[in-house]
Amino acid sequence: MAKKPDPTPEDIMSPAEMKPILARAKRGDAASAVIGLTTDKQGVILLDKKVKPKQLVALLRKQAEAAGLEIDRSSLRFGTASVDTEVNAALVSFTLNKEAPGVYELKMLAILKKAGFAKVEFKTDVSLENEPDTPAPSSPEEQKGQTRNPEVLSDTAQPSAPSSSQGFDFGPLGDELEELVKKMPAAAERTPDLKDSLTLLSDTARRA
Repeated sequence: MAKKPDPTPEDIMSPAEMKPILARAKRGDAASAVIGLTTDKQGVILLDKKVKPKQLVALLRKQAEAAGLEIDRSSLRFGTASVDTEVNAALVSFTLNKEAPGVYELKMLAILKKAGFAKVEFKTDVSLENEPDTPAPSSPEEQKGQTRNPEVLSDTAQPSAPSSSQGFDFGPLGDELEELVKKMPAAAERTPDLKDSLTLLSDTARRA
């Protein structure tokens, strides 16, 4: 049996997957990014155009665990990645929540060169730490459901049934009921034992 290859950072995201994301990550429309190192000091990059940066950290950890790749969690930095084509289309600019150690330039460049980029730079924005880490809805369907149903009935609240005072139309059944109500007084006279019950039922039906 062939030996299963050892996991690599490309199991998280390959350069081929990074290239189209970075091509669309213009200034002002940057992609979310997480960078870091494995325990054996290989560079790791994960990009996404939808997931928030801080939430992307959890996603990277989950993917690494699934791939069997050991990540140095203390090395992880999150933020954004962009490419300013008007200044230098070969330069990837990362804005991160913490300062990136000097070794990161060589480690990240080794990956980015495979995606067609020749340079990398790192900026720091500590305000990224204030980003909430609550995950977004897991699917578009959930988001639509939250928009369409902003209120949820309580456990004790029950929808009220329509009453006749609201003009509810019982159709043919209502016509038949009306005829039966008309016959109740005569039936009450013929059956004295049921007179009180039939009279009460008749009065109740007429008020409904």
